[in-house]
Formats: sequence, structure tokens, C-alpha cells
Amino acid sequence: MNMSPKSKARSKNIWMLKSVRERRGFALAVFFIFAPIGPLSSLMAAADPPWPFWYVILQTLTSGAFAASIILTMHRFTLLMGCIHLFTASLFGLGIMRRQLVKAEEQRVLASATSEQKAIAEALERYRENSRQAAQRDGIIAILMIALGYTFVVRVVGSEWQHRARRDAEMQIAKRIQTSLAPSGEKRIPGFDIYGMTQSANEVAGDYFDYLDIGDGKFGVLIADAAGHGVAAGLLTAMMKGALQLLIHDGAAPEKVTHELNRLVYRLAPRNMFVTGCYVVLDESSGEISYVTAGHEPMLLLSPASQRVQQLRTPSTGLGMQKEVAFTHQQIEFTSGDTLLLYTDGLVETENDAGESFGIDRLESLLTANLDIRPRDLGVRCFAAVADHRGNKPQHDDMTLIVIRRLGAAS
Repeated sequence: MNMSPKSKARSKNIWMLKSVRERRGFALAVFFIFAPIGPLSSLMAAADPPWPFWYVILQTLTSGAFAASIILTMHRFTLLMGCIHLFTASLFGLGIMRRQLVKAEEQRVLASATSEQKAIAEALERYRENSRQAAQRDGIIAILMIALGYTFVVRVVGSEWQHRARRDAEMQIAKRIQTSLAPSGEKRIPGFDIYGMTQSANEVAGDYFDYLDIGDGKFGVLIADAAGHGVAAGLLTAMMKGALQLLIHDGAAPEKVTHELNRLVYRLAPRNMFVTGCYVVLDESSGEISYVTAGHEPMLLLSPASQRVQQLRTPSTGLGMQKEVAFTHQQIEFTSGDTLLLYTDGLVETENDAGESFGIDRLESLLTANLDIRPRDLGVRCFAAVADHRGNKPQHDDMTLIVIRRLGAAS
């Protein structure tokens, strides 16, 4: 049956989907699958004069190495299977040739034997032939089972590699789309210096932040964290971004925007998914801040005058947890030099090797010790401190933070 060009390309790509290191690991497994063909060939010829041990070892290494080399050098599935079956057939051929040589030698010896010796030799030959046929039958079954098992292994592994390659490609596309939707990290508006950054645990993040030009001298900042991470969480936050663009142009108050987002998430997201977040509206003329939090980590406010960190949040649940939630907003004065830090729980819940979380206290200490540096530099230092705390442990959750600094009149 002829394969279509598309099928041929798919078969070829099976072996190109993974790195050289991964193909080497698979080749080592293949070596041990096929290496027993050498000893099996010796057992199949058990009735013949014993083969030298070095020859059995050579066959063992050759059998395994030949099959393994196919994984490392060939990328066509059909050709791979053909080569393996051809090699198996060649082993049978070599065994038959060897038996023919042995038989010719026996006939030469029998030519000078007596009739009685010939009768004994014929009886022994029948016994040996029966033993040889039984050994060959068992050996053929064993080798065919090895080859058949290997064929299924290749098909299953190849299918899995293709599935993973498609999934990885889709994840990369989703990540590029999500990255293109994210705002640039640094933002300057009249009276404020803002910097946001995120670091995802997977290709697609469940954390989300955005800058929103509301108009009339007002500017919105949102940080959100969808439950879990990955594609589902990323889709949910992307949906929120589109909804926000419609809501802010209606000039809705912060609590109204949060209320509508909650209804949207409740209607569209699965019941086991929800979103926590903070929505902050900056007044460029007065410097006042209005904010609403929805089940999110408290914002941290530090004023140079007091040198004391305040935790700001409004009482509420996460978005999508209940159909109808009454959100309320708070309003504060944001004076020159004040710094507001928004962050997701992945930052403060990062654990070290001892299982100790980074915690809000460390974050507050960082904020207090670095009040005189730019928001960008403060954000970078926070992420570096978290990475040092985590050590060699892998990152298990997305991390996002936003730093907002109130500038003086001369800035």
C-alpha cells in the first residue's frame, strides 16, 4: 500500500520531533530489545557443534547495535521496519548456511564409515533434526515477538511524540498570542511611574496584568490570577482582557467593572475555575487611587513619611465563585514618593528546599529597603530575591507583580 506524501512526511517527522539526547535514550532501549537475537540464534542451532562464545557475543552486539543505529540515523518509519526485518532474515540465512557447511562435513565423514556406523549416524541425525526443528520453532516465535513488540513500541512512541509535538506547537502559538496581548512592562503617565512583570510556570500563564487608558485623566491597572495555570487559565484571562476594553469605555466605576467581570467569569468558566484580582484606578490630576480587590492578595502601600507598609484589600470573593457579589471600592490619597505593590500568590507562596514560603514579610522588607530605586529595578530585585529563595526547586506557579510610584511635581 502506497503512502500519501502527507503520511510519508508524518512518518519521517516522528524521529525528528525530539532532541538527539532523547533519540539516544530510545536507541539504548532498542539495543537491549534486539540484543537477545544473538543468543537466540545460538539456541536455535543447539544441535549443531557449539558456536564459539566470542561469536555469540559478536552477534549480540551486532543485533542490538544495528537496531539502535536505525534510531540514530534513519527517520523513515517504513524503511526502519524494512531494515529490521531484513536483518532478522539475514540471521536466519547465516544459520542455514552454517548448517549446510556442517552437514557437508558430516557427509564427507560418513562416506568412509561402515554400514553399522551409518545406521547409528542416521538415527542420531533424525534426533538432532527433531531437536533442531523444535529449537528453530521456538527461536522464530521469540524473534518474531521481539520484532512485533518493537513495531508496536515504535508506533506508540511515534504517535505520542507527534501528539506532544502538536501540543507543544499549539502551546507556543498560545504563548505568542498571550505575549502579544500583554502590555509593555514599563509605563509612564502624568504623575505616576508604573512597572509590571510576569514569569509563567508553563508556556501559557494564568497570571495577567494590564494597563487601561480610561480617559478623562484616569488610568486603570489590573492584576489577575486565574486558578491553576496553563491553556485553560490563559484563555480565561484573555477573555477578561477583551471584556475590560468594553467595560472601561462605558466609564464604569471600579466596583461596577469588577461586578461585570464576576458575572462574565461565572457564566463562561467551569465551576472549578475562578479568578482573583485587583483593579486600581489612578487619578492623574489629584493622585488619588480607587481600588477593588476580589479575593486577591493584599496590595502593599509604603509611604516615605511613615516608613510603614500598609496592606490594602476590600472584602470579597474571587471572580466567578458566586453569580452575584456586591463589590465595594476604597479610595486613598497617593502622595509624592508613595509606592504601591500588586502581586500574585505565586510570588509569596514560592517555597525553598525546606518547604518555607517566601511570604509577605520578606516582600514588605524588600519594599522598605528599596524605596529609593525605580519601580523597574524594584520589580527585578523582588523576582531575584524569590529566585534565590527557591534555589534549585522548579517554579510551580506563575508570578506577577506591578509597582506603582507616585511622582513629585518636578518629575
